[in-house]
Amino acid sequence: MKVALIRMDGWDAAMLAASCCVSSEMPTELKRGGLMRAIESGHLSILEHVAVTFTIEGISRACSHQLVRHRLASYAQQSQRYVDMKGFGYTTPKSIAECGSELYAGDDGDGNPIEVSMAEVYDDFMKEASHVYTTLVANGIPEEDARYVLPNACCTNLVVTMNLRELSHFLGLRRCARAQDEIRALADEMARQVLDAMFDAGILVKPSSEKELEPQATFLNLLMPQCHRLGFCPEKNGCGKFGRKEA
Repeated sequence: MKVALIRMDGWDAAMLAASCCVSSEMPTELKRGGLMRAIESGHLSILEHVAVTFTIEGISRACSHQLVRHRLASYAQQSQRYVDMKGFGYTTPKSIAECGSELYAGDDGDGNPIEVSMAEVYDDFMKEASHVYTTLVANGIPEEDARYVLPNACCTNLVVTMNLRELSHFLGLRRCARAQDEIRALADEMARQVLDAMFDAGILVKPSSEKELEPQATFLNLLMPQCHRLGFCPEKNGCGKFGRKEA
């Protein structure tokens, strides 16, 4: 997986919007403090003026299908209709890669059992899918039809643009400890790069003490799992870090 934040702009518009809401006339001065106060008061629509664009390479189709469910975003994705997918790359979930279990897979002809790991079974299936795809294309089947045999593990590339409010919503859900490993890793990396970009742009100031951190805590929480913002776990079966909301 490779993630790159290639654009993050609109801070001037967000600061202007924050001031506009509390000014009798259209403001001409951009104030970071006004933006921070708006966010602290829960006026999160201000963040919709900030746009972020990422390139994402080498995630599985299973992961990308979770990503595109967040509909308030713009996506451009590698097409399996127009791209030759012979020899496609694929991702392997940790649960399979790290599984030590072995399966009985027949014998070697002399009565000696052959055992294979879960990862070997998985890899063999991917190779077979690749072979079937290649055979179909080689025999005149259009790539747009041959792709029906491609697995969800098949790697894909995307360009994604979200406004900062929608990104915050995405991170709140997908950085949850109960989210699936791959998309959680994607969300963690997106959050890390956005945070670095905020420091670089001077929107946030790297604190030297907890006291300096406090005024920015609300803003920082926008990049965290939703339980950090709420102070409780909204999930039915949480990870245990936060308790359930009291009735």
